[in-house]
Amino acid sequence: MLAAITAWRATLLAMGTGPTSALTAVRDDGGLRLSISLPRWHFFRHELVPVTLVLTNNSGHPATYFGHASISAPCGESALTVHMTNGDQDVLPVGAELGVSMSCPPPPPGTLRAGASLRLRTLVGLPAAGRLTLSVQAQFDQNARVASAGLPVPGGPLRRLRDLIPSLFRSSHAPFASGWPSLTLWVSPRIPADRMLHLVRCGHTVRLRAPEQALRKAVMQQSSGYVLGQGECFAVDAGWQPFPLNGLHDRQCGTGWFGEQWRVFVGTPGYAIASAVYRFNATPGMLGQCTERIGERHI
Repeated sequence: MLAAITAWRATLLAMGTGPTSALTAVRDDGGLRLSISLPRWHFFRHELVPVTLVLTNNSGHPATYFGHASISAPCGESALTVHMTNGDQDVLPVGAELGVSMSCPPPPPGTLRAGASLRLRTLVGLPAAGRLTLSVQAQFDQNARVASAGLPVPGGPLRRLRDLIPSLFRSSHAPFASGWPSLTLWVSPRIPADRMLHLVRCGHTVRLRAPEQALRKAVMQQSSGYVLGQGECFAVDAGWQPFPLNGLHDRQCGTGWFGEQWRVFVGTPGYAIASAVYRFNATPGMLGQCTERIGERHI
């Protein structure tokens, strides 16, 4: 009942029709405004899409949130995050599994002063074709509350109802309790031929073959897992980071290893993410020739 009487506004804005226009979803609640927007174009499987997330405080007093005011935060514990579903199933963006950690500390609190906005820009790899829904979520204190509008004050003989059931006329709820702003995309299973990236490996270095405009904006994620005499060791670069101009080198996390698995994700906004798994051992001459994979498989 409380959700039904909450003074919410949910607005879906589609501005323009060109490839540079934006598709935006906005929700307002108790003076807080939360939005998610992304370029409006034709989406395809494994595409890397730029997404903008904004939390604005129009409540007239400071608002406390939890998480870092940055997308490239440790453990991915940002104040604003993108949640994705494919139909009724929760799904992870391409490459997001590299950032999963069971040892992350709780995110720190932050304060958004009255009238201020927190704006984060991130990159999301679309993991599947079909119907994908993207929503922005914010982390607030579990005791945080915003005022509900409640029912209008009755008149006449029903006026006493306000004194009998005051909670109907003044109440509160958790921020965005009725739902998060979300956008639903229809994603093509076909990757356009001119939107694919090509990886070239030579030893423990990967280089990217792509148009100049794609090279300038290229980003990467990687993880290296090693078998050591004492067990296993892992080195991870999680979250999208600029692709090195001199090529991507695998991360070393120890000596005396005799086996390595190197996972690589490389993307550019508007292109399909290229990914590969390379396996090496420590025996001289076993790394093989420099190899080129055209249309890397997508994990």
